[in-house]
Amino acid sequence: MKRLLILGTVLLSLTACDSDDPSTKPTAQPTTTKQSSTDESSTAGVDSGDLPLNSAPLATPDPAAPGHGTEFCAINAELDNTDSPFSAASPEPEMTKQFFTNDFPTIMTRLAAAAPADLVDSIKVLNDAITAFGAVVEGKGWDINAAYNDPAVARLLGTAEFQTADGKVADYCGQSI
Repeated sequence: MKRLLILGTVLLSLTACDSDDPSTKPTAQPTTTKQSSTDESSTAGVDSGDLPLNSAPLATPDPAAPGHGTEFCAINAELDNTDSPFSAASPEPEMTKQFFTNDFPTIMTRLAAAAPADLVDSIKVLNDAITAFGAVVEGKGWDINAAYNDPAVARLLGTAEFQTADGKVADYCGQSI
């Protein structure tokens, strides 16, 4: 779920900008395109928490991670590699709807079934937050960029509980950035 980790990090940084002073509000929304893991020249020496989603470096799974090679981590990688509004340059509403109403729930059901006992609670936290995020996106007509402007999104995905849960999954599968 490294994309979710990156998304949560970006949203957490947006939360810090959430005030009544318009000069502290972000002026650009994060964009979401895939980047080759070999193209790190634009991100060298930059904290990934300061990057938009399309320029954050992609991690290579650590073969020494406790979950490397497990069904759980294979399903997690499948989620990371699923076409989604988080990986599209200009996500269309139909793609966004497909992801939140079909792809994500289907993969998360499988991920929850394969979760080791110590990650069950983390998967529930992630599932609940992303499902709630999907409800916000649905309320915006499946326009994910409009949903990013909703303060509820940062409250859902920028919490310490969400960050911790996503970090546990990433660490287990060796996907920490």
